[in-house]
Amino acid sequence: MSTAMEAMHRSSKQPVEAHKTNLLDGQQSCSVEFCEAAALISLGQKPLCLNHFIVRCYEWLDYLDPLIRGRIYVQREMERVQALVEECSNRTLLVSLRCEDLTNLDRSRLLDILLLSSDLLFQLRVPRNEFPTLFAHQAKSRSKSQYEAPGAKSASSLG
Repeated sequence: MSTAMEAMHRSSKQPVEAHKTNLLDGQQSCSVEFCEAAALISLGQKPLCLNHFIVRCYEWLDYLDPLIRGRIYVQREMERVQALVEECSNRTLLVSLRCEDLTNLDRSRLLDILLLSSDLLFQLRVPRNEFPTLFAHQAKSRSKSQYEAPGAKSASSLG
């Protein structure tokens, strides 16, 4: 079983404790082998430093993305899949808002994780039978969306 799957499996079995939703105090080490950095936050019940947290989030989302988009899960698994994406998203938001010493690269990666997570959560909330209608509507609105400023006259109306 891959590391992403193992962590997700452990996370789905144990409820997230209230004190685990905050940033860690820096007294624990990152749980990734050979990493000596202080743990910043836990994900999937494992304390992780910032770099390994970002990597683990990408692993989770990369694993879940084809499952969600392809609807390769049964209905009873949907809650577990949604909980995993929400945990990743919520922890990322927490790190983004509470860490003061983030680099621009860290911020951009965290934002990317938030955007990927929100897209997957949206995909989970759209009922299966509405997928074709939703995408047809989006394509139709894109083709018609030529914006003309109010009061501006087109070249053909000028004569």
